[in-house]
Amino acid sequence: MISAKLLNSTASLNDFSYLSTISFIPGENVTVAFQIFDDQKGIRFVPPSAATITCTLIDVDGNDVEIAATKIADPDDRSMWKILISQDQSEDIVGMNIEGELDVNGDGTLIYYFLMQNVLIRTNLSGDC
Repeated sequence: MISAKLLNSTASLNDFSYLSTISFIPGENVTVAFQIFDDQKGIRFVPPSAATITCTLIDVDGNDVEIAATKIADPDDRSMWKILISQDQSEDIVGMNIEGELDVNGDGTLIYYFLMQNVLIRTNLSGDC
């Protein structure tokens, strides 16, 4: 089983910190960085170079919003990834959980799933609903 830990939005190889949550204001661009881990070994999980990750968030209408993740760091450390939530998407994202789907080989033959629970906090300014 794999899991993911939230990182600061400017994370890079050997220069990052772990976070518990990210707050965002609807209508702003949001970068969500994370590192994937092998839970059984307790170490980072480095998939093959062909691996892909798709993250799913929920919008205010209960629909899935899928965002493709990109690798953050050096090609030799493929454990660090990020998604970019656009201004338009952040208007509608509820916050809370991010579900991840790691296609290990990039061809659909081996899929791992992970969940980052309660990591996004939507901060509505006064007058916003």
